[in-house]
Amino acid sequence: MPILDAFKLEGKVALVTGGNRGLGKQMALALAEAGADVALTSRSIHRAEEVAREIAEATGRKCIGYACDVANPGDVESMMTQLIHDFGGIHIVINNAGIN
Repeated sequence: MPILDAFKLEGKVALVTGGNRGLGKQMALALAEAGADVALTSRSIHRAEEVAREIAEATGRKCIGYACDVANPGDVESMMTQLIHDFGGIHIVINNAGIN
C-alpha cells in the first residue's frame, strides 16, 4: 500500500484558523488534497472566500472561508455555529491563527 493511502481524509472535515496565507493556506490545501473538506478562517471575509475558492477549484473538495477574529469569543462562536451548519461537524482543528 502506498504510504499516502494511510493518510486519506475522505469523509473528514478540517478547520484551519489563519488559513488565508502562509503555512495556514498550505495546510488547508494539503488537507483538501488528502480528501478532507476544509473550513478556513481569516479576519478578512474577502481573503477567506478567495483562498477557499482557490482550494476548492484546485482539489474538487468542499472548502468554505469564514471571517473570524480568534481573539473575539463572539466571532469564534458565530463561526463555529455556521461551520457546523455548513459541514455537519468537525474532525480536525489546526489552530494556526496568530494574535497580536
